[in-house]
Amino acid sequence: MDGNIQWRNGTTVTTNGGAITLGGGDAQGSGYALSNGTTQGTKAVSFDGFRSWGAVTLTSNGGDITIRGASTSGAATAGWAAWGVGFDAAVTINSGTGKILIDGKSTASGSVYQFGVAFNGYHPDVATGSTSITSANTNTSGIPAIRILGDSSGASN
Repeated sequence: MDGNIQWRNGTTVTTNGGAITLGGGDAQGSGYALSNGTTQGTKAVSFDGFRSWGAVTLTSNGGDITIRGASTSGAATAGWAAWGVGFDAAVTINSGTGKILIDGKSTASGSVYQFGVAFNGYHPDVATGSTSITSANTNTSGIPAIRILGDSSGASN
């Protein structure tokens, strides 16, 4: 079963201090949204763990915002992306005083578009939107208020 997250259209999520968590593995989303790189029912094939094709706005007003995604570990179709976390259009993330974590892993083979985290485009050479990531958190306890972790060390083509 595929466990990836795909947002095909523009998406806005707003909370009044609640956390926004996009991930997989358990009910709390503490693991990665994980693609197995296959077609499931009416879902088109995707090799990305988390992928948004439209503009994204996430506003938590004080809650933490977490996005975790991992690509398929198998072979991706040549020319297709195999991103851990990927945004094709404009991205606006504002946690107020909350923290932000974007954590993506790509371990696929067969594609030249294997990035842990990708912003601004279906193709790395074509920017299709702006990116704004904001946190007013000052009580970091040794953990930065904004963390973007991209790992493609396991990817090959």
